[in-house]
Amino acid sequence: MRPTARWFSLCPLVAMSAALLFTPPALAKAKVPKGPEIKLLEAGTGDKAPLRYALAKGARSAWTVKVTSESTLSGRALPTQTVVFELNLKVLRVDRKGTARCSVSVKSARLSPAKGLPAKTLEAINKKLDALKAVKGSATVDDRGRLLNYTRTGDKVPAALAPMLLLLDQQVAQAATPLPDAPVGDGASWKVVNHIRSNEIMLVQRARYTLVSRDLKRGIHTLRVAIEQSAAPQRVTLPGMPATLKTRLLSADGQGTSKLTVATDRLGTTGRSSVALKVAIEMTMGSNTAKAALSVNSVVSLAVAGPAPTKKR
Repeated sequence: MRPTARWFSLCPLVAMSAALLFTPPALAKAKVPKGPEIKLLEAGTGDKAPLRYALAKGARSAWTVKVTSESTLSGRALPTQTVVFELNLKVLRVDRKGTARCSVSVKSARLSPAKGLPAKTLEAINKKLDALKAVKGSATVDDRGRLLNYTRTGDKVPAALAPMLLLLDQQVAQAATPLPDAPVGDGASWKVVNHIRSNEIMLVQRARYTLVSRDLKRGIHTLRVAIEQSAAPQRVTLPGMPATLKTRLLSADGQGTSKLTVATDRLGTTGRSSVALKVAIEMTMGSNTAKAALSVNSVVSLAVAGPAPTKKR
């Protein structure tokens, strides 16, 4: 097997883990049976004020997302993968309620150098990843940071890159942070529960957000997030795998933390998230059945930059 083919053959496992990491309220055309549920846990102290996005037409963000995954499959270490996306986000219009329609485009997608990965192989992989530049997306976000819908193109992207499309979708859907309905003060906390179908996996994510600091005048807030994820036994479809391979998810449990800085005048967050996920799977092809344990430690680094929103004339 050629080195590039070997790398892409590992993508389905990465995709399955990605489907269980940092899962947002909605993904592309994913069916969302319920949620998100946002519940205020503590109102905080001091003066109370609502946290709201205030996006303006023409606002642009250059958002860099770096995803590093260290995985083991049944005790065998898989190659560490670091993928860096550079995304351009633009607010196209905003209605009277503050709900914004936004465009998403991919400036670049790159795999970073890794131990044991020859330079020529890395170059070949990144050449294939250039196909992601053709992807265009559209998202609708309300003033509380809820992603109402997200669609994107991808029909011209090679099938081997399906896991990278999933990973891209995951990050785009986190461009806004869910905020509570009620006014809050310092130290406020709220819980966000999502029931999601992602990559044919039904899962539940529970995240507790805590307001570490707030600057209402500038619209910049710092949040700490505790994440828990789980999935019940179910059949799943791994992208890029033959139809004759039947895969069943036996269990999935993940825990992690995030520290985020949210600027409410633009999309994209700055910060760092870390999640450890353990997955048990069963694969059957014909009369052969094998079980495997997949452990994934993922770190997502986020950075956003952009000019001030375009003023209306």
